[in-house]
Formats: sequence, structure tokens, C-alpha cells
Amino acid sequence: MTKRILTALAVSSVLSGMAAAVVASPAVAADEKPPVCTRWSDANTFGVSCTNVGPRKFQANAQCSDGNWYSGPLIASGTSYVYCSSHGVTYVEGTGNVGMTGVA
Repeated sequence: MTKRILTALAVSSVLSGMAAAVVASPAVAADEKPPVCTRWSDANTFGVSCTNVGPRKFQANAQCSDGNWYSGPLIASGTSYVYCSSHGVTYVEGTGNVGMTGVA
């Protein structure tokens, strides 16, 4: 996978051993709702799904226990996942973030 880290704002909370968060972009028009993203993780995987993305696309980015950063697919809807287990390693908790195109 291509190593790519994009910038986004994230606020994290832990719910029943799973991480959930909301991501909002400061670069939206006054009449446009900001993107809202939900993050999910377990020992091997980090995923993110977003709504209100408009023309933007988003992707999951996460560090795995081999020290490398991996990115999920860049998508307009659905859920983008980073599968650390596909590299024979585990997800480093708390490192997952959301990359989004079209954000100033």
C-alpha cells in the first residue's frame, strides 16, 4: 500500500474497548455541513467511515507494530480499513487517523 499521511482533526473517545471519534473540517462553506467520521479499531484493524463528505474523499491511515504507516483505500462513501494483519503485524492503538481530500 502507498504510504501517505493526510491531515485531519480528530477527537477520540473509547467505547467498550473500541475507539470512536468525530472528525470535522474547518474548511467548509457556511451553508455546508462539516464531514463527520466514525473511527473503529481492534487489535489488527483500523477503520473509518464518514458522512457529509460532499465532493471530498477520505481514507484510513494507521501505524502497525512493524513501525510502518499504511493507508486504506481513498473512497467517497463506505468504510476505509487498514488491515495490519495482512502485513503479519498488529495495529498500534491510538495511531489511526483520517485523511481527507479537498481540505485546506
